Amino acid sequence: MSTEEVWERRAHPATVWSRLAALPLFAAALWSRQWFDPWYLLALLVLLGWSIAAPRLIPPPASTASWVSRATFGERVRAARGRWDVDSGQKWLTTLLAIAGSIGTIVMISGAILFDPVLTVGGGALMVAAKLTYFDRSARLYDEVAQEDPEVRDWVR
Repeated sequence: MSTEEVWERRAHPATVWSRLAALPLFAAALWSRQWFDPWYLLALLVLLGWSIAAPRLIPPPASTASWVSRATFGERVRAARGRWDVDSGQKWLTTLLAIAGSIGTIVMISGAILFDPVLTVGGGALMVAAKLTYFDRSARLYDEVAQEDPEVRDWVR
């Protein structure tokens, strides 16, 4: 697959939302080991397999005008470091959001391992809130860059 096609597939709303849902489902599968041991491992493998396969199986979307598609294109702008001028405050904020999401993920998974509902739900809430805010900032970044660059503007159809 070309880089262009990879980004197109990643921009499909089904790919984006399944990536977001995968980690809370992963925590739920870990928690379920108290009832379904050792079958919870099958759920973990299915989730891992889907996370890897989804961007390859889901076709490019018919339209890339959705908020989550624009957020993915904002990630694409950020990944092409130096090609577009990105405000340092924007970089700092998205880095902070990525760190907050990672901390939330670690807390959520730790809570699931320890069977601690407060850690699991609290970490999951932090992870989802940080990721959704990151999506919003990335969509805004795409919109800003697209105003200046017709090539980037053409990513949305």
